[in-house]
Amino acid sequence: ENITVQAEYTINTYTVTFLTDDGTDITRTVNYNTTVTNIPDVPEKTGYTGVWKYNGAEFTSSIAITENITVQAEYTINTYTVTFTAEGSADVTRTVNYNTTVTNIPDVPEKTGYTGVWKYNGAEFTSSIAITENITVQAEYTPKQYTVTYILESDGTTELAKQENVNYGTVPDKPNLPIVLDTDEDGSYDYYLFGWQQPTEAIAGDTTIYVTYELYNSVNEVKITDAGGIKQHFLSMAGKEITLPDTAAAMENYEFVGWGAVSSGGYADPAVKEGCTETADSTSDTYRNVDYITIYSPGETITLTDSMRMGGFLNNYYPPLNNFKFAAVYMGRECTLTFKDTNGNIVTTKTARYGDRISYAEFTDEEKEDYNLVWTYNGEELNYNSTVTGDMEIIAAYVPIT
Repeated sequence: ENITVQAEYTINTYTVTFLTDDGTDITRTVNYNTTVTNIPDVPEKTGYTGVWKYNGAEFTSSIAITENITVQAEYTINTYTVTFTAEGSADVTRTVNYNTTVTNIPDVPEKTGYTGVWKYNGAEFTSSIAITENITVQAEYTPKQYTVTYILESDGTTELAKQENVNYGTVPDKPNLPIVLDTDEDGSYDYYLFGWQQPTEAIAGDTTIYVTYELYNSVNEVKITDAGGIKQHFLSMAGKEITLPDTAAAMENYEFVGWGAVSSGGYADPAVKEGCTETADSTSDTYRNVDYITIYSPGETITLTDSMRMGGFLNNYYPPLNNFKFAAVYMGRECTLTFKDTNGNIVTTKTARYGDRISYAEFTDEEKEDYNLVWTYNGEELNYNSTVTGDMEIIAAYVPIT
């Protein structure tokens, strides 16, 4: 019979072969003129970025397949950035391929007084380090070190001390300098380290510091004493200022009025002035005769003078001594003296200070034959050496002449 034969078509399938570096091929089967939607990942290769290539171009899921084809994995080496950073300077970068080194390392930016080095992960960064990732290299600085030499100023050559490895920009520690010097080696001291202060300027290179020593005999001890003993004890010299204490020890029946320069002898106390073997003076700790000394006010700042070492007395016969001494000046409290005649009548009253000699009143009683008229206190005869011991009732009395 008449029949109809129908042509039927089956779509062709094609194989897309993905070739890898290691020989492990990957295939995908697709129909004619369709695309590969499940393109495999390019196998990883350390330090490289891979891409599938076909006919010199990147193979993508937009390419229609019309025949069997082979797609090749192609790899491009990764590049990494090495950033060199230093405080106060612009960053510098270098770009290198994976697992290669930086051959053109930049110089570390200069920093005055310091030596710089590039550091990475705590170690010095050098051209032998292979780069496998982006990294930052940091400039680290170490202060330069210098030598500080201490020289005796008076001769400009005698080395007193030396400090090595002192960091740039730091103030050197105060050196352990000799207190006394025997420069002529005659067995006696010539110079004394007094008043010199360590410089406070930071060093910027090898440095020479000149140290001022005073003549040994120009440095004197200063003692300030009161009724309690030594109040202050230190070294100074003529021309220097000192501040006297503003208080002194309490002294019964006396009031503190100031400080007086006390005539002083001997050499400086070895407890204060190194190298001295002489004993210090032993002048009294207090001073009560206010008529013959200069009194300095409590808390007053004064300039030491040669005359102060003699308690205010200085002339060609008495050269200046080696110490300064200031003793608390006390004035006896004011007392009332009541003088009465032999009948108990008040003759007069006087004011006087505790501890002073008594200034006697005139007698008002008539003289009596075979008797002396005397002043008495508490039944005891007074004389011209008797002193004020407080408020006193002084009574005239007749004493038989013997």
